[in-house]
Amino acid sequence: MASSRPLPVEIVENIISFLCISYPSTTTEPLNGADQSFLTHSSIVQLLQLRLLARSWAAAIPQFVYGSLSLATPNFNRYVVNMWMNCLNVSNLTNLRRLCLSEVLYIPASKATGYHMALSDESSDQFEYEYSRWERNCIFILDAADIVSLCGSRLVHLKLVFARSVGFSDSMVVAIKRIRNLKTFSIEGTMIGGIVNDSKSLSAVLQNSPSLESLSLRLAALRRLNLDPDFLPNLRHLWIKCHRYNLDAYIPTGRPEQSRMLLMALRNTLEGLTVDTIPDDLPRRLGIEAFPKLRIVRCKYINTLRDHPVWFEWSLFHTIEVLIVNYCSSRAYWEDVLLTPGGPHLKEANKLKHFIFIIASDEPIEDHELTEVFKTYGIQCHFRSGITHTEVLCRQEKWQTIVRLLTWSKIFSIEAIPEVHNKNVRKNVELTSDEVRSTNYTFKVRRFKVEDY
Repeated sequence: MASSRPLPVEIVENIISFLCISYPSTTTEPLNGADQSFLTHSSIVQLLQLRLLARSWAAAIPQFVYGSLSLATPNFNRYVVNMWMNCLNVSNLTNLRRLCLSEVLYIPASKATGYHMALSDESSDQFEYEYSRWERNCIFILDAADIVSLCGSRLVHLKLVFARSVGFSDSMVVAIKRIRNLKTFSIEGTMIGGIVNDSKSLSAVLQNSPSLESLSLRLAALRRLNLDPDFLPNLRHLWIKCHRYNLDAYIPTGRPEQSRMLLMALRNTLEGLTVDTIPDDLPRRLGIEAFPKLRIVRCKYINTLRDHPVWFEWSLFHTIEVLIVNYCSSRAYWEDVLLTPGGPHLKEANKLKHFIFIIASDEPIEDHELTEVFKTYGIQCHFRSGITHTEVLCRQEKWQTIVRLLTWSKIFSIEAIPEVHNKNVRKNVELTSDEVRSTNYTFKVRRFKVEDY
C-alpha cells in the first residue's frame, strides 16, 4: 500500500497557527492594547508532541514555540542557563522575539545584607528558611538577567512579572541595554500596598532603552523617576495600572491649574483617547475643548441610561473618525438610538466614518442588521475579536489618516470635586470603589516627569 503524500509546508504552518490561537494561553489586560498573551506550558508541550506526526511538522513547530515563550519554572530557567554556559546548541532561543519571565524575585543587595546583619540568630534562621522557600518558587533576578542575555539578540517584546518588589540588578540593566530592537516592554509587580519598588534601577533601564515604543507598568506605587528630558524618544504608547492613591505620581491632580495645563499642552498633538465609560469618564470641561488632531476614541462601556448620545455634539467629537466599542455591552443601545426619530446626534460628528466593535469569541463575526442601520448614516462597521494599539495605527493609515501616537486614557477631572465623606473620593480625582485604577497614556511629547506621591 502506497504511503500518503505529506501535507505542503504552508498548510502545516496554517494548522499550527490555528492551534496556537485555540490552545490555552495567559490572560491579558482588556484595555491594554500592547498586552499580548503567551501560550501556557501545557500548550507548548502539546505542540512539541505534534513533531512526531511527520518531518514537516517537526521542522515547522519550533519556530512557533520558540518565537514566543513564557518561562515560569525556575528549574527550566536554570536548565537553559546551564545549556548556555556549557556551550550547547540553543540556536532556537536566539530567534526568540517575545519573552515573558514570571515570578522574578528582586532583593536589593544592600537592603538584604543590612537587614540580615541586624537579625538575631533565631531570626536569621527564619530569614534563611523564608529565603529558601522563595528560591524554590521564584526566578532570581540574576538568573533572569542570564536568560535575557541569552535570548535578547532579536527580542522585540519583553515582559517581566515580579513576585514582590520591582527592581533590576546591574546585570539585568546591562542585558536589557544590549537588546537593540526592543519595542514593547511590560513590567508587572504586586498590587499590594506597602511594597517598595526600586525607582532608581527602573530609571536606569528606561534610560538605556531608546528603541522602546510601548511601555506598560503595573505596580502599586512608584517614587520619583530621575530621567533625562529626551529619554524614550520613540515612545508611542504608555499604559499604567497603579493603586488609586498613587495617581499623583503620574499626573499632578492635586492642583487643578496644572492638570488643565497638561491637557492643553497635549491638545494639539493628542490623536487617540481611551476611557472606561462614555460619557461618564469624559469631564464636560474636556468635552468642550477642541482637539484638532484627535481621531480615535475607544471605550469599554457606554452609559445606556442616557436616552441619546448627546455627547456627539461636544467639540471633542467634531474631529473623531473612528470609535471603538464593545459589541456585547453596546449593541442594544445603538440599535435603540439609531432607530429613534430625529436621529442619534450623529450628524454633529460629521467626520465619524468607522465603528469598530470588539466581539467575544462566541459572538457572531458580523451583525448585518446593525451594519445596515449604521450605513444609512454613512458609517462603516468593523467587527474584531481583539485589536492591539499597532493594529489601530495600521487601520488609520489604511483609511488615509496618519497617526503618530495612540491612546491617552486617564480619568480625572479638571475642576475640583466637592469635599465628601468618602475616603475613596479625593479632591480633583474621579475615582471608583476599585482598589486600583487603570491608566493608558500615549502622547507626542519628549518629556515625561513622574512626581512624588
